[in-house]
Amino acid sequence: MSTLGERLKYARETKGYLQSELARRIGVKSSGVISNWENDLNKPDAEKIVKLCDALDISVSFLLDYYGKSAFELHPLERDFIAKYRALDPYGQETVTMILDRESTRVQQLAELHGRPAAVIDFAERKTTHMCSYSYMHRIASAGVGFYFDDIPTDTIRAPYCEHADFIIGVSGDSMEPTYSDGDLVYVQKQQVIGVGEVGIFVVDGECFIKEAGEDTLISHNKRYAPIPGGEHINCVGKVLGKVPE
Repeated sequence: MSTLGERLKYARETKGYLQSELARRIGVKSSGVISNWENDLNKPDAEKIVKLCDALDISVSFLLDYYGKSAFELHPLERDFIAKYRALDPYGQETVTMILDRESTRVQQLAELHGRPAAVIDFAERKTTHMCSYSYMHRIASAGVGFYFDDIPTDTIRAPYCEHADFIIGVSGDSMEPTYSDGDLVYVQKQQVIGVGEVGIFVVDGECFIKEAGEDTLISHNKRYAPIPGGEHINCVGKVLGKVPE
């Protein structure tokens, strides 16, 4: 909507007004006046701009496409969202807030991952004696046949400290060899999005896998295993940070 006329037409149609009805509401003689404005044949004067904004429940900033130094002028669609949010009960508002927080985190993670090179970190090369307790999810990160993520056995395990690691999970199967082998333990950072080329823990139709993220597939490092096609049935649990030392 690059012109005043286009923004005026959008706001009018959003309110569900005919040109004739809008003309009546702001006190102009005919719908032809509104049509001329919407087609950018001429423009309303300052007085009519104020009346248009009052009738259409929009801001002058939106109509003129000028926001000055303010970053919080609302688009009409955003005003509609706010009105719907206010009409919700506390449970509904809590649900919307939870989804908004989740999506904000996802977008932030995507921004942070943009341009970041993928790497596999081998923590066995680090010499450290600083130990930490982690949630341990046993051998259910499948590298062969999947296990059901809902049936995760939770335990704790002591392991060398790994920055950003949220839990440790065990690898089962050989489809990620030679990078990760059956019986390996790996550190995982919880996040809903990882970059292409990074290894993560994924839930696919209720089953849990350790795989490399491709453009639109999940990739096994063992070439004997076919890629898993991407889709809405795949959820990322977290990014694999590296192996837990023996």
